[in-house]
Amino acid sequence: MNRRPGSAARLVVGLVAAATLTLLAVPVRSTEAAWSDTEAGTGTISAATLPAPTALATACTASNVLGSARISITWQLPAGYAIGEAVYKAGTNPLLLEVILLGSTLTTTGPSGGSYTTTYTGGLLNAALGGTGYLSVSVQRAGWTSAQRLVTASLPALIGTGTCTVT
Repeated sequence: MNRRPGSAARLVVGLVAAATLTLLAVPVRSTEAAWSDTEAGTGTISAATLPAPTALATACTASNVLGSARISITWQLPAGYAIGEAVYKAGTNPLLLEVILLGSTLTTTGPSGGSYTTTYTGGLLNAALGGTGYLSVSVQRAGWTSAQRLVTASLPALIGTGTCTVT
């Protein structure tokens, strides 16, 4: 028996078409499904709030010596926290402060009477001409960070003592 060329392909196409028509001809029945459960669950979600460091009444100083800004804050750790949990930031924009590690530009001394003094000495971009600089301290634990104590320092041009506030 001789087959004509392409007859196998026509056979496959015919079988697929017949199967498709058969499936389309079977009616689909609608169903009703319902589920109810009288049980209820309750729970409580809570988040820790880390206390911020406390700034002292005479908490900050600001000065400039030939373009080298110096900003300091005197503060106390919240009860139960260690100095290693302190986080320091500095910069010229309070919304974009950079984390500063203890070292050549940042020092913390104390505790003296329970208080620490943190001093940032650095070339803040606008320090030579005067301007505003910021230094903050907060505490961090288990990935959470407290509110910060922020020093806003008004620096004099080149040499002198500026003013500052802590919020």
